[in-house]
Amino acid sequence: MMKMLIKQIVKIMSAIILLASVAITDTYARGGFGGGGFGGGGGNGIVAARVLGNVLVAPDDALWNNATARSFSLRFVNSTGGGGMQGGGDGTSGGTGGTMTVKAIHNGTDIAFRLSWNDATKNDTVNGVDEFSDRAGIMFSAEQKCRMGSPGNPVNIWFWHAAKGIVNNIIAGGLGTITKTGDDNIRVISNYVNGEWQLVMSRPLLPVNSDNQVDLSNGNGPIAFARWDGANRERNGKKWITGQTSVSLQ
Repeated sequence: MMKMLIKQIVKIMSAIILLASVAITDTYARGGFGGGGFGGGGGNGIVAARVLGNVLVAPDDALWNNATARSFSLRFVNSTGGGGMQGGGDGTSGGTGGTMTVKAIHNGTDIAFRLSWNDATKNDTVNGVDEFSDRAGIMFSAEQKCRMGSPGNPVNIWFWHAAKGIVNNIIAGGLGTITKTGDDNIRVISNYVNGEWQLVMSRPLLPVNSDNQVDLSNGNGPIAFARWDGANRERNGKKWITGQTSVSLQ
């Protein structure tokens, strides 16, 4: 169903896709997923530990001790500049990617992911055109080398915006087809402590709308993660990405 919807979106947008990069809204033009997609990679997947009770808990809750942490190297991509490169500031020099650590838990009804990464500055306010928010995201159905999916392989994204304090559900079927669906049943708890962002995002395993959300009742693969450093003026296609992995349920 989601693939059919994406094909319709691509058909409608084909006449204006060249203008998408300049007509895009603030959320995406100044910090959204934009072009690019996530990187390749692999290795052992993420196992969501089975727990009892609510899974939307604080990042420092003892419930997370049930889950095994996976750490992923981050590499910088600048799809707005024609390819991947190390970067910072304007996306051309400086900046430190480091790693992102991920845990997952589920209770048979809901699933939650805990993402953590080092960030020297907390950027959760935007007071002018030259200020950018920290952001992070999870891309589901993320094929290796995909660029925001394709009509035949659409992607579903959970996109967190620190300044707005929300997570949007997004679908995309290729460059310029980003759509915020309004199915915002994704809950979030964020914490910034000692130079580290700790982010928990949770959603029911079953989609509220199968056209716009992936079914996570049997896990998902491939999956990948990304983050943006607001202090480094990172936005849109300028971001740090992990390799491709998968998630399964214990």
